Amino acid sequence: MKVDLRRVVGCGLMGVALVWSAAGWAQQETPQEGGIEVEQADAQRAGEEVGQEVIDRLEEAPASRTSQLTLVLTGNTEGDLARVDCREPAEVREYYRARQVGYVRTLGELSQGGRLPAPVVLSAGDAMYPAPLSRYLMRSGEEGARNLVDLLNAVPVDAQSLGNRELSAPRGELIEVMRAARERGLDLQAANLRCENFGGAEAICESTGGLVRPHFKVVERGGVRVAVTSLLAPHLFDALTDAQRQGLALAEPAAVLPELIRAMRAEADLTVVQVHAREADALDEAYALASKIEGIDLMVASHLFDEGDLNEGRFGVVQAETTGTPLVSADSGAFHVHTVELGLSYGTGAPRISEVRPRRIDVSEMPEDRITREVLEVVADAYCEDWGQPLAANADVAAPFEAADLQTFLMNVMRFSAGAEVALINAGAFRDRGQFPLTGELTLADIYSALPFDNDVVVAQLEGRALKRIAVRLGGALRAAGLELDGEEVRVNGRVVRDDRLYPVVLNDYLAAGGDGVIEAEELKDARIFEPAWAAGSPSIAELVVRYVERDEVAARAGLSPTTSFPDLHRQFLWTYTGSINASYNQVSVVNPLVGGAAGYEQSQLTVASTDQVNLEGRLAARADSRDHGWDNDLLLQYATARLADTDGATFEETRDLLRLRSQYRNLALRSNLGGRWYVPGPLAELQAESEFDRPESRGWHRLDVRGILGFSFKLAEALDLKVGVNIRRDVIEPNGEASWGLNTGYTLRRIDLLDVLGRPVQLESELEYFYNGIARENVHELRSANRLFFAVFDQFFFTASFNAYLYQSGAVGEPGRNTELTLGLNYQWGATRQSF
Repeated sequence: MKVDLRRVVGCGLMGVALVWSAAGWAQQETPQEGGIEVEQADAQRAGEEVGQEVIDRLEEAPASRTSQLTLVLTGNTEGDLARVDCREPAEVREYYRARQVGYVRTLGELSQGGRLPAPVVLSAGDAMYPAPLSRYLMRSGEEGARNLVDLLNAVPVDAQSLGNRELSAPRGELIEVMRAARERGLDLQAANLRCENFGGAEAICESTGGLVRPHFKVVERGGVRVAVTSLLAPHLFDALTDAQRQGLALAEPAAVLPELIRAMRAEADLTVVQVHAREADALDEAYALASKIEGIDLMVASHLFDEGDLNEGRFGVVQAETTGTPLVSADSGAFHVHTVELGLSYGTGAPRISEVRPRRIDVSEMPEDRITREVLEVVADAYCEDWGQPLAANADVAAPFEAADLQTFLMNVMRFSAGAEVALINAGAFRDRGQFPLTGELTLADIYSALPFDNDVVVAQLEGRALKRIAVRLGGALRAAGLELDGEEVRVNGRVVRDDRLYPVVLNDYLAAGGDGVIEAEELKDARIFEPAWAAGSPSIAELVVRYVERDEVAARAGLSPTTSFPDLHRQFLWTYTGSINASYNQVSVVNPLVGGAAGYEQSQLTVASTDQVNLEGRLAARADSRDHGWDNDLLLQYATARLADTDGATFEETRDLLRLRSQYRNLALRSNLGGRWYVPGPLAELQAESEFDRPESRGWHRLDVRGILGFSFKLAEALDLKVGVNIRRDVIEPNGEASWGLNTGYTLRRIDLLDVLGRPVQLESELEYFYNGIARENVHELRSANRLFFAVFDQFFFTASFNAYLYQSGAVGEPGRNTELTLGLNYQWGATRQSF
């Protein structure tokens, strides 16, 4: 959906006023005539607690020996400028940024009395992306980028670090913002960011000074010169995609800082270093730097304290043991501002920090800055006009969407759009900004608010064993549709996962790149960016949603739902096609000279007959499986022939000759509705046909034995089925043949893993079937058994050991006839699985 820039043109005018109004206080440290306006007086009272405390301490201290300096810190706001729900009246919107600006202005205006230096305002990174309003502005071209920078710089920020969130923004949009920052005087820093020649990221390094030299800035407050620089931890690049990292590199902070600190020391009295790191590593990263590098007077770190520390009031100062450098946190988020009051002592030279007092200020009750609010109101109106409209004419939700419902809906759109059985997204990709439950019609704003990152969609394949491994992360770092952990069993669309099967999956590029350590690089097979024929390139998830909702079959359903708007894949057929072939030729040639009409040698190798033997076996199977139905079809072909080559006139004689076709249907609805209990029967109907390649000379017709079976199946285990029923049998070609009725029972054990040998599974499959026909008349008993062990040699080749048995007995003969065979050999197998959507 395109953004109409005419709708945000008012932001530009407001931005000019906002920049103008912001310019004054930081540049003036002398009293202004006329005093403070009424609304400023309200803000002053709100900041009195902090400001007066600083003034009191300043008055009590000898002016010649000590002084005070205040730092205002923000970080990890992620561009969360306001809470805007386009379903609600404009009057209930909350403008967080206006409150932050209002509070910081209060501190600045207190300094205009001449008794306090203006605060140093710093931002520790992740300030502009990916919250909804900031994202909307970034997608609005040059004008939107300027408005975003003006809102971030509503009170002049002395130094703003880049963060990993900024670098994860679409490259073109990020460059527009960085150009606007240079134009508007917002100092963006990343002293260890480096650009490759012609790597496409030069504009980023130009804005941070990385093309010329490591960047720092010197500001002066109350006669004290403060040098500020910002660095990013290299591990932040681990969470970025190749496209987001393109042309960029991060030098090790420990390698950059010594020279940088010397340059800062030459121009300033105090050095302040901002370090932006990942939450899990922030404390260790910042502490290690502060302990190793001499000359840092204060370190400001993002994610220094976790949410538990903040909630329980454990918010203070960490001090490096070896250097004594104090470390403070800049994790304000959108609802707080951090202040750090520095007590400075002079001694005989430049000022040094003697006291550090951090505070965390909740700005939710602070007065708003009027001009900032007015700018935000214009942006919010344009945002709702563009992104607050229904996705399509039929975008009504069937019931209110909670956060989990929208997550499920989005992931289902991904997998049904890409034809994948499983959709995977990292939990951090989703955001709950208090907008739930969603009612009425689904909008683009809903999608961008909940899934703010512009991730590419990746299609790939994962082995079942990999799905089993990552399933334990469900509910933590991983979200999924189609994959569930049921006790200790992992299921895909209601079916138990098979270790060796490749499952089609769709996921965001962050996970595909190894984000959060969920998927290992070698586990993802045939990964590629999803580029459907209808899209010009790679569509975003929002575009997938719009297209899916507009489809007629979705419109025909009664409202959008996270589940019923999509087919239940457990109720759809999963087709499994398999085939195998085993062919061998064996020739034994013996020459044993005769002496006196007898064999000249007695060695065992020379006393056997010369033989030729040909063995052929082929299997084809097609299995359709769903929650309520099962349909199995298989074809078996066996043929073997041999001759004694030493015998005059010897010809090939058949040792095996069989064609068997079987088709079985099972109705599993009753069992499924009763929880899948093993003792609940499932009706079945089966048709079997057996024939031969060559008829024996003793019989005048080709045998075509046809059986029909009706009965019940019982699922004793996931891979083991038992059947019981009645059958009717007849050789339809036999002259004067008659049908016979009887009983039938048997079991089928589908291939299972028995154990691992040398890292490869040993597998077993087995089948047994018994017929009793012509009861109390011919009394025909027939038993068939087939058993096979598999050991994977490589790829699709298996070493196999097969044991087959056939027994047949009729009342007329009395004695049973039997055929048993043991076969060892190599077997080539192929298989494919297709899910019906």
